[in-house]
Amino acid sequence: MTYTPMMVYNIPQYTGFDITPDVFRRFSEIDSVKYIKDSTSNMMRIDQLSAQGAKVFNGCDYLNFYSLLSGAPGVFTGSGNAIPKQLVKLYDLVQGKNLVEAATLWLKLRPLSLLLWTSPFNPVAKAASNKTGRPVGLCRLPVLPLTEAEMELIYKALAAAAS
Repeated sequence: MTYTPMMVYNIPQYTGFDITPDVFRRFSEIDSVKYIKDSTSNMMRIDQLSAQGAKVFNGCDYLNFYSLLSGAPGVFTGSGNAIPKQLVKLYDLVQGKNLVEAATLWLKLRPLSLLLWTSPFNPVAKAASNKTGRPVGLCRLPVLPLTEAEMELIYKALAAAAS
């Protein structure tokens, strides 16, 4: 029987339900369930899922580097909208086992990734994308625009990523 591989999305902060490793183990009994996107921001969770054979895609920007080191086949990342080339390079460096160079690059990318996870995600992702020449506009109400101080943090994080 042919099936389409499926990815389970775990975003408990929005769904109110957490797909724990035990729950995913049950999902993985379904032939088509092959992947999980985990947005819990919990590195131990990613390791637990990987240890049971799950192909885990990280959904927390701040864990991009760490999850790739842990063997994640990829990441879902807001910063990829603003700095895609740098994230592809990070992925390639980790896959090529150039870990010193990957860590050095990660230190430049980390400020934007941290902002995305500690500030209002969508406005930061859109502002960073707009600033790097990928116009996506502003968030719709009721999401408020960023303050000048928040925008300054984005500019600094983008400057660090570009250095």
